Amino acid sequence: MAQSSVDPAALSCSVCLDNLQKPVTIPCGHSYCNSCIHSYWDTEETERSLNMKEPIDKVLDEVSPEPSCRKDFLRYAQDITMDLNTASKHLTLSDGNRRVSYVQVEQRYPDHPDRFSVSQALSVEELTGRCYFEVEWDGLVLIAAAYKDSERHRGFGNSDKSWVFYGNRENGDQSFVFNKVESKIPGPVGSRIGVYLDHSAGALSFYSVQGETMKLLHKVHTQFTRPLHAGVWVHDGSTAHIRF
Repeated sequence: MAQSSVDPAALSCSVCLDNLQKPVTIPCGHSYCNSCIHSYWDTEETERSLNMKEPIDKVLDEVSPEPSCRKDFLRYAQDITMDLNTASKHLTLSDGNRRVSYVQVEQRYPDHPDRFSVSQALSVEELTGRCYFEVEWDGLVLIAAAYKDSERHRGFGNSDKSWVFYGNRENGDQSFVFNKVESKIPGPVGSRIGVYLDHSAGALSFYSVQGETMKLLHKVHTQFTRPLHAGVWVHDGSTAHIRF
């Protein structure tokens, strides 16, 4: 996969050019410090350009800021179970289809049009609105938010239909991958990854979760055209366990 460095601008406010403080995502998908966007909108020039005659507080009320602590993220906790009809025959599902493990011997799953030929699976549940889930991982894994029609013969991250955290416990590598482009994520990264989606705002964030501490790893601003699903890919000897 082609590699590119993490864009620092993704974590900074384009008004003050500093790290985001109490970030707010406006309807176009961009994020700013809460205080900066209020100050900017309060200028006379900007007031004249608004119809966005509506006070800024009304606009921001429609786009709540991203949670800032694990307790707040858990308000949007989404129950996730993996769909056995999508699971590769080299995967086993356990703990109510929340734990995904790789096995050498192919399982005797029936043929199904949704089944992946590569070692990955998608969730039964659709992800819309604001939702959050966590994955405990070990080994070599991909943790994805993906469209249901992701190609069945290609791993997550190899098209524009999935957004992926890649982690390799053995060598400490981790990155964000989209459409074959890999952006390195500096370590260290814990054994639990939190994924937060605000579907209507086009915001998707990956966090390292250590206790109650949340460390932002990568944030995406885009326009999602249909519901997403949680997805995992696991390598030989690796596991991914979706739980809180």
